[in-house]
Formats: sequence, C-alpha cells, structure tokens
Amino acid sequence: MFGQETIVVYVQLLNEGTVSYRAAFARRLSTDTVELLKSENFDPDELWEFSVGSIVRIEKRKMSAPHEILVATALIKES
Repeated sequence: MFGQETIVVYVQLLNEGTVSYRAAFARRLSTDTVELLKSENFDPDELWEFSVGSIVRIEKRKMSAPHEILVATALIKES
C-alpha cells in the first residue's frame, strides 16, 4: 500500500570524483515516486543529488548482472 511501504533506493553522491551511490530509505508514494527519509547512518558531510525529505522519481537500473536497483532520478518536490 502506497504511503506506508518503506523501501531502499539509491541516491547519487556528488563531488565524489566517480559515480557513487548511497543506499537510502524512502517512503513509497506511488509506483515511481518516493519521499527520501533520514536514516541512522545519514552522513551530513556527503552531498546527495537530492536532499532528505525530497520527493523524487525512481527507476530500475541494472548495476551488474543480474542485479537491479531503484535509483532516484528526478526531483519532483524539494524538501
């Protein structure tokens, strides 16, 4: 049920010198939108592409066969 399900999504880290992602908890709002949640392991020194509390679009991406992950890809509403 949307709004109650917590899932793991990956948010790109900026200024890392290479493409890097951080796993983050998110509250599913619809099939392809989530609200990013603050977790216990949140590091305020990391610069995330989308901030905690933001509503973002997600999509499945293949990272290495056969693994697919959900990646935050577009901002819908800033926190």
